[in-house]
Amino acid sequence: MLRLRSVGGSPGAGWTQQNAAYQQIVPASGPFSVTSPITSLYDTLQVLCLFKTIGLPVWTQRGTGSGGSLLQNPNAFTLGAGNSLLWLCNAGASPGGPTSFQNAQGLAWSLLSNIARQSVDGGFDHSANLIVWYTENVPANFIPAGGLQLNVVSGGTWGLWEISNLLVGGLRLLPSLGVGI
Repeated sequence: MLRLRSVGGSPGAGWTQQNAAYQQIVPASGPFSVTSPITSLYDTLQVLCLFKTIGLPVWTQRGTGSGGSLLQNPNAFTLGAGNSLLWLCNAGASPGGPTSFQNAQGLAWSLLSNIARQSVDGGFDHSANLIVWYTENVPANFIPAGGLQLNVVSGGTWGLWEISNLLVGGLRLLPSLGVGI
């Protein structure tokens, strides 16, 4: 099983950083617990996505960036049939707001998270917005540079990954608004 978590800092030993997120492979047999201390002085957002895997997942970064309200894949690529795509945007100083695809390349995307926390302390904005889009079991389509276009209020730090070896329909999601997971 693969756990994916987005957070402002490392969640601890055993996690591997994937740009704005962290991943960890956990045993599929039996129950397990998830704990994550909140160490930020300001509002913190977390999303924990659990994916059932078929073998070891392979992550291929298809885009990364920061800022802007229209996020686009910078390079052309061809999807591997049956793989999944995950688009994560971790926007600091963003009050949140609507998000949608301007061009989804015919893929059926699901919005997993669009949570926001707003905080102003001493005149400084410490708000955060965490957006996660996901599509699975994709066809072997060619995606031109700029072909995937995602609208957000504020781009923050974002990453787009193609992930192999995830079981279709195996996603579980646990959002947290700063009270820990």
